[in-house]
Formats: sequence, C-alpha cells, structure tokens
Amino acid sequence: MTCLAAYGVSWLIGCFIVRAILGARWTRSPWTLRLGLGWASGAAFSGMTTFWAMVFAPHDRNGIVTLTAIAGLTLLFVRPGRTATETESRDLAERPGRWQCAAQTIAGTFFALLLLLWVGRGLSIGVGSPAGGWDAFSIWNQRARFFLFCPEEWTRACDRVIEWSHPEYPNLLPSLIVYGWLPEGRCLAIAPVLVAVLTHVAKLLVIVGLTRTAYPRSLWPWVFGVFYMTIQQEWTQEVAWQYADRPLALFLLAAVGCAALGIREGSPAWYALAGWFWGAAGFCKDEGKAALAVLAVGAVLASFQAARQGAGRRALVNVAYLGAGLLPGLLSLALQWGKSPIATRLITAMTLAPWSDTSRSALILSFLVKRWNHPEWGGMWWGCGLALAALVPWLRRRELWLLWAVPTIQLLIYLAIFQLTPHPLAWHLDSAMPRLLYHLGPTVFVAASWLILEVAHAREPRRQHELERGDGSLL
Repeated sequence: MTCLAAYGVSWLIGCFIVRAILGARWTRSPWTLRLGLGWASGAAFSGMTTFWAMVFAPHDRNGIVTLTAIAGLTLLFVRPGRTATETESRDLAERPGRWQCAAQTIAGTFFALLLLLWVGRGLSIGVGSPAGGWDAFSIWNQRARFFLFCPEEWTRACDRVIEWSHPEYPNLLPSLIVYGWLPEGRCLAIAPVLVAVLTHVAKLLVIVGLTRTAYPRSLWPWVFGVFYMTIQQEWTQEVAWQYADRPLALFLLAAVGCAALGIREGSPAWYALAGWFWGAAGFCKDEGKAALAVLAVGAVLASFQAARQGAGRRALVNVAYLGAGLLPGLLSLALQWGKSPIATRLITAMTLAPWSDTSRSALILSFLVKRWNHPEWGGMWWGCGLALAALVPWLRRRELWLLWAVPTIQLLIYLAIFQLTPHPLAWHLDSAMPRLLYHLGPTVFVAASWLILEVAHAREPRRQHELERGDGSLL
C-alpha cells in the first residue's frame, strides 16, 4: 500500500505541474488528457527528483520525501488563471452542445469502465511475471536495487565493467522504481508492475485526450481510444516486460501531442509542456536522445521559417518556453554524464562501410514489414498508412505535419542505425525492432486519428447555426 500511495502522490503532483503550466487551459482540458499527462509528468518529476536526491544527498533517505512534499505544497497554491485569451475564447465556441455532452458522458463512462477492466487484467499479468523481461531483470530493476541499497556509489551501476547492462542508459526508470521503494526501504516486486500498468493507462488516456482537445465536439476520439485498446495485443508484453520503452513511448506521445496543440491553439504553455516531456524522454532511454536531436533540428528550421514569414518574435517566445521545459531533463542528463561519462558502444563501434550494402537494406525493410504485419499490432500500421495515403491532400495544417514528421524521422534514424550496426544484423533486428516500434506506434495512431477527423470536419457544412442551437453533428 505504501508503494501505491507513493505513486498516487506522484500522479497528483504531476497533475499540479500540468495545471501550473497550462493555466486557464487546464480547466477546459478533458479529464482524459489531465489524468494522462498528470501521470507522465509525475513519473518524470519523481524519477528526476529521486535521481538528484541520490546524487546530492545519498545518505538522506528522507530527502526525496521532503523534496516531494515541498514541490507538492508549492504547486498546490498555483491556481490556473481565469482570464481567457482571444484564442481561448474562440475555443469556447467549439464546446459540445447539450446533446453532444450527454453522448460524450455515455461514451466516456464506457471507456472508463473498459479501462478499469484492463487495469485488473494488467495487474494480474504483471504480478504473474514480477521479475519482468530480461532487460528489466538485468538493467532497469537491477540498477534500481543497486540505487536503493548503495546510493552513495550509484556510479558503479553505470560502470564500463558491466557493459553488457548498458551502463550509458539514462536513469529515469530505475529512479522512478526506487521512488516507490523508498517508503518501506526495501524492494517490492509490485513497484515496477505498477509503473508499467499506470504508464499504459496514461498512454491510452493521452491518446483519447489529445484527440478530444483538438476535436472537442466529436465522439470519435472515444471510438479511436476503444479501438486502440482492443486491437493492441502488445500491452500484455508491456506489463510483463517492464521495459523503459513504454515510458519512452508515453513521453514522446505527450511531447509531440503538446507541441501539436501549441501550434493549433497558438499558446506557448503547450510548448513548455512539450519541452518538459521531451526532456523526460531524453532522460528515459538512448532513443530519447535521438528524439532530442530531432527536436533541436526541427526547432531551428521552424524558427527560420517563421522569421521569413515575419513571425520571428512569436517563434522566439515559443522556443524560449520549449527550452524552459527541456531544462530539467537536460540537466539530469548532464548530471549523469558528468558523474559517469560513458558513450554508447553501439554508436562508437559503427563505421560507414555497411551504408551502401543493399542486402542489409533489403533485410531491414523486410523485417520492418514483417513487424507491421504481426498480430500484436492488429493491423494498426497498415491502417494508419492507408489513412495517410488516402487523405494526404488534407494534410495542410502544420500540427498534422508535425504529428507525422516526428515519428517518421525517428523511424528513419532507427533504420539508419540498423544499417550501420556492428552487431549481427538479424539478431539486432529481432531483439530491437519490436521494441522500437512501440516508441512510435501511439504517436502515429494519434496522427492518423487527427487526419481522419480533419477530413471529416473539412467536409462538414458551415456549423454556426448548429452551434447557436447547441446541437450539431457528432463529428
């Protein structure tokens, strides 16, 4: 119960963080988005705070509790603003009408009941495999145990001597697991299980919440959420394996989704939140560092384009908010690198010799298609690809381009790494490709959902009369 209470407090503090950043938009955001981003934010905060406390006060086991209490009390008194901007006032016109509210309530209740059933099933699966998969046993949970019992020598868990355990990996997930162990001071098998279950729940909530925020009058976000929940079979592995790929997928989804909402609504607060989650992704796993590189290049290119269009000042403000959100994650990465400067062996051992080897490229592409066809995805990849191919003429809004561009570029980076990998290619593909697709699947699904709903809205007649009556199309 103490472990569950610890993560409950973390979730609550995460909600306070999101509320403090979003201001007035918090009160009008759907409950799915608030809860989903709340867990993601709380997980990032608890993981980073635990890591910092371990580095600077390893002998004070109550230090993390004190820091958490101070942060929670501080954020508790940060109230969302009450004054709506012009953009926010325009959003009020998109609120559902009377009948739509009733339909939304019914759909939301059905979704919540399914989610509760899934939580019960997920916990039973997780308890049945308390040690997790190999990476959890040998890397994440093992490192967490070391951090708990020997925090003053935490760098020895990130030593080149145990290179097989990827000592260069960031420490957000092990620190988050330690956070759940701290109240009792001992290892509890339920802690990583709870992290896995809550992370997947948050991912489902964010998928629905992002789409509901962008299209508040539509019932389809609930349909898409139930569809994703039912066709996906990978969630059983997600709970049983307890890998860092799952929190990374959540952080990337939250980061890209918040950035897309920032473009859509013109609010820099969304960019600050996107930066917060992008920094958490960078401190979660090596692939998150690649996402940081994508962000850096994209921010520079977008700023130059905005400057040419005469919107350079607004772009500078947005980049400043984005950078402020990134700061905690970047500082955590810098702290780990300063104490334990280990480069990724995979990258340092690469050469450009295999770049032109077409047989390797053919094997990589064939394996990628094989994974897309795997039953655990329920045909999601082909469905999203078909939606993009059929509806590409409607791909006009910048936020839609962002939702599709980030996972596409991230996937191309993964494929380039496979092309140059020094490891046996077939083994590397078989062991890594399934997990790498988990990073991108939720974001691609949201991108396809937004594109479909954008087309549906573009085909609607003018709706002013319907809005004034308070009803209208459920799309």
